[in-house]
Amino acid sequence: MSKHTHRALTALILATIFTSISTPAATPNERNSTQNPLELALTRVTPTIATPGEPITIRATLTNRGNKPLPNIQIRALLGNQKLTTRSEINTYTTSNKPLDTTHVATSKTPITLPPGKTQTATLTIDGNNITTTNAYDIRPLILEAANPTTTTTTRSFLPTHTRKEYQPLQLGFLIPLTTDPDPHLVTATGEELDKAWTEFAGPGSRIDNILNGTKGHTTTYALDPTLLAPNTTPPATKNTDTPDTPTQLTKNITKNITTPTSTIWQLPPTDPDIDPLTTTDANPNLLKAIGKTNPQLGKLLTETGAPPEQARAADTAPLLAWPIDNALTTQQRTTINNALHPRNKQNPTTYITDNTHIDPDPDRTGPASRRTPKGNPLLVSDSGLNNLFNRATNPTHTGEITQQFLAETLTLLSQNPSKPRDVLVTAPEGSTQTPTPSTPS
Repeated sequence: MSKHTHRALTALILATIFTSISTPAATPNERNSTQNPLELALTRVTPTIATPGEPITIRATLTNRGNKPLPNIQIRALLGNQKLTTRSEINTYTTSNKPLDTTHVATSKTPITLPPGKTQTATLTIDGNNITTTNAYDIRPLILEAANPTTTTTTRSFLPTHTRKEYQPLQLGFLIPLTTDPDPHLVTATGEELDKAWTEFAGPGSRIDNILNGTKGHTTTYALDPTLLAPNTTPPATKNTDTPDTPTQLTKNITKNITTPTSTIWQLPPTDPDIDPLTTTDANPNLLKAIGKTNPQLGKLLTETGAPPEQARAADTAPLLAWPIDNALTTQQRTTINNALHPRNKQNPTTYITDNTHIDPDPDRTGPASRRTPKGNPLLVSDSGLNNLFNRATNPTHTGEITQQFLAETLTLLSQNPSKPRDVLVTAPEGSTQTPTPSTPS
């Protein structure tokens, strides 16, 4: 795999892992762990993409959820003999406990005794001679099995393999919303209460701070609520002071972090309202129109908070995003939104965001990320499956499982049309409280 493509499929995934988004849907292994005291997780695969003849190192994490010691635990790694070629096959494999035809390829060296409530990691190495393929790339099921004389548990994952470049690159784009918290103190408070509210919202260790740290240095598009850059502040009591108030300092820090050579800014409507209910037949039409009329000039706000002039100018012509929470809008709703949000600028229509489940009914035939609606409006289609994986990364212990499936899904996307350059959009949940934890690929 070329260095460029390998980075696109690994570095971005591992460097921006989001935690505290929501509780992920349980995998078959996780559901089973509520009854089985032995919990097993795949923490890391190194390298994430295998090369025939080269060894693979697997790090697994064991946890004893019971109230008795679990002695003599050993972990085995098994590779499926039947390759996975489509997203439908991946879905069937991950949601089923049906036995597979496998080959035993590695065993942990030393048996583990695990006291109640304790966690321990173990390392396995797959000999490179077990990694074989004649294809340019493929995906094999990877199953870990932990067992002792009284209990057995398994977890299912993937081992992508690559031998040569016989495809056009698959470009991954990440769209991260930066929105305000539903805290009235950010707007109504004054003095120390306002400083406290803004520090909790955007100060060190906050949700916004963690997002900015997690995406630093990586190619990212931010969907920005412009009210983040326009705090409700009053001039300082001491007229001669050069120290800006806390909200102003924090907004300047936000601007500094999102106006970098690797970042792009797109605009959400102010306060990021849920668009869908504002377009229903019984909704007050003036509410949506008010959003369009009061939409602040993002470029001006960026300039006031220290953005480089060229990026501030670019923001004024950036797409205005209509991003409904349910990711689905009718043609009439799209027309209503476009007329309200761009009443004076018909040359820069609103860009709509939806996910591919509303556009591409067949999971094994996925179209491009950038499209047009039947009326000609720009439409961005995010990948529902990759979105779910990205947003499930809530526990560092399971990072390896998420990463390997993300790679498997992207390789099946590549396989759908390997001779054509493709773009894929991955979005963090709109309106979420995600806090990314940066990590570096090994």
